[in-house]
Amino acid sequence: MEPLMSPGTNEIDRKQKINGNLYYALMKGNKKRVAELRQKIQDHALHVITVNDDTVLHMATYAKEASLVENLLDELPSHHLDKLTRQNGVGKTILHETATSNHTVAIADKLLKRAPGLLGMRNHNGETALFRAVRYGKTEMFNFLAAKVSGYDESGLQFYVRRSDKTTILHIAILSLHFDLAYRIALDYSHLIGQKDADGMTGLQLLSCNPSAFKLEPQEGFINLAKSYGSSVWREKVQKQKQLHRSAVELAKFLVRKIPPGSLRILASTRASLKSTSTEKREAKNGKKYICLIKFLTKKRVLEKLL
Repeated sequence: MEPLMSPGTNEIDRKQKINGNLYYALMKGNKKRVAELRQKIQDHALHVITVNDDTVLHMATYAKEASLVENLLDELPSHHLDKLTRQNGVGKTILHETATSNHTVAIADKLLKRAPGLLGMRNHNGETALFRAVRYGKTEMFNFLAAKVSGYDESGLQFYVRRSDKTTILHIAILSLHFDLAYRIALDYSHLIGQKDADGMTGLQLLSCNPSAFKLEPQEGFINLAKSYGSSVWREKVQKQKQLHRSAVELAKFLVRKIPPGSLRILASTRASLKSTSTEKREAKNGKKYICLIKFLTKKRVLEKLL
């Protein structure tokens, strides 16, 4: 004899089945199936379908289904608009997910028209949607969101451009190797150039501690030559590396010019005193951030030119 199932258990099973089918349909981009299943749930596109509290809209955005996201938003009943600010288990809103692509600017615009409060919402890392756009190097999305906060002064901007751990959008652009975007940020948000993260590092110090950004892989020997001419994938990789190198150098030059003259002289005298000191003592006395910066300035021969 089979055990009797309570009505509550049957309801849970039904919801789990719908959630599973919705998840599968969203990952496959099956718009027709998503539309059918959405009719069976009360919260429509804002129905939670994962253990991380992701809604249908979260998952559609994550799956890069832009047209589906637009349809879901257009069909969302007006009495559900107040739920657009729902956050998942890590604090991300639908706008946080939307901000990771350049192809969803129109969706971000629709979201902010329906729920303007999304612009100032942070995830559990203290990141706004603007911060996420920079982290993923999405320039078009950054331009759109940056325009939305352009009316704030430096103090007001801090909420949008700095994470809870003091990492700014300039720091994250450099750490994520988006040097062209970092250059743009340094131009438009010059007050961020001297700001330090939780480890006391400025953007220039982070950049100088990444020597790989200033190196080009040697293209020597017949094999590498053959690769460079015979493989489109290899040529594309080489071109990307060259562009990354050029962007890093231009960014470094710009940031170095922003160092106060007095600080440059201090760095010069510090560099001179370090020549006869062991590496261990240097690191202990001055910290890695200064060692990287001094080595970088010496290698690029920019310190003498600026003094």
